Amino acid sequence: MRNNAKTFDFKGLRYELRVENLGDGGYLTEGSQLILEADGKHQTLRYLKRGCNDCSWSMDWVGDLDLDGKLDFYMNLTDHYNVEDRVLFLSSRAERNKLVKFVGSFY
Repeated sequence: MRNNAKTFDFKGLRYELRVENLGDGGYLTEGSQLILEADGKHQTLRYLKRGCNDCSWSMDWVGDLDLDGKLDFYMNLTDHYNVEDRVLFLSSRAERNKLVKFVGSFY
């Protein structure tokens, strides 16, 4: 995600997905975080502890895959230019006070 934030309105709820702690030039770097907020909840989905090698994060799909009335996210959250890390987050599996839960990836 090169843009800092994306918003989604779904069933009367506004979701904001944003990247924090971008490096010089707006690129992902050590300490960058992918944050999801909605309904007064704040959740870190990905954190780059050691940085990355020309990585990029992109949204592939957003919708209600599990039919629970809340948004689910399918993204490419790679940390290396030569790798894809397709990740699925489902809302129906979210723990208390969370919005979604990581349920699987194709690396």
